[in-house]
Amino acid sequence: MNALLQTERPKSPLPRPWGEQLFSRSLNHPLTTSQVILSVSGEPGVLFQRKHTRRDFPMEIPSGPVWVDRSGITGGKSLKRAPAFGPDRVIYAYPALHYPRWRAEFSILAQEFHAGAFGEGFTLTGVDEQTACIGDLIRVGSCRLQLSEPGNPDEWLYADRRKNIVDAARRENRIGWYYRIIEAGWVTAGDNVVLLKRPNPSWSVLRFSQIQGAADPTRKDLAELSTLEGLATDWQWAARKALKGLEQSLELFWGR
Repeated sequence: MNALLQTERPKSPLPRPWGEQLFSRSLNHPLTTSQVILSVSGEPGVLFQRKHTRRDFPMEIPSGPVWVDRSGITGGKSLKRAPAFGPDRVIYAYPALHYPRWRAEFSILAQEFHAGAFGEGFTLTGVDEQTACIGDLIRVGSCRLQLSEPGNPDEWLYADRRKNIVDAARRENRIGWYYRIIEAGWVTAGDNVVLLKRPNPSWSVLRFSQIQGAADPTRKDLAELSTLEGLATDWQWAARKALKGLEQSLELFWGR
């Protein structure tokens, strides 16, 4: 694994003009129209009270490539990546398509809802919690990442007055997701997101987050999650523990 994680930065590629359409096709996967909007931000602005409005959505795009590795994005901080989160939560991603809905629902805060508003490192177009899956291996620029788990609004830091935004994100599953770094590299705003591998097509981020909130996940679901390729190791462990507890409960119930 260490061989896959670069420790030295190769020369930065030439900046790519924003909006350049360079769609890519990977082996045995359909054409993707997903692109990355880099959000090199240190705090989720929409969740805090501010004296001055921030810049609009398009102005949040960095002008050149940034380096992405196990420590995150050079030049930015990922607020939802406390040290205890570990290597499964390096890059927080959030779907760009949610922002118009946020602006419509909370019109008084419309200027706050732009790329990076929830503290994400990547704001992605063309994909959301229904279409992204646990374990997805993607390439963005020269960087390779793997989707490890959904985001968790309960972990967001926010001002008391903005709690209704957090509640809506949780209720509507507008939560984003995390990536681990498989291979470090350069990423430029406008780079296409190429799906290299999808080991778990039936396990969308949405499905997993719904099971997270379920009072009684099924035995089958827990068994699948306990060994699900790409899923964060702490979630695999939690699934194994829950499955073992369920089996012990069944043994007690049947008098075994």
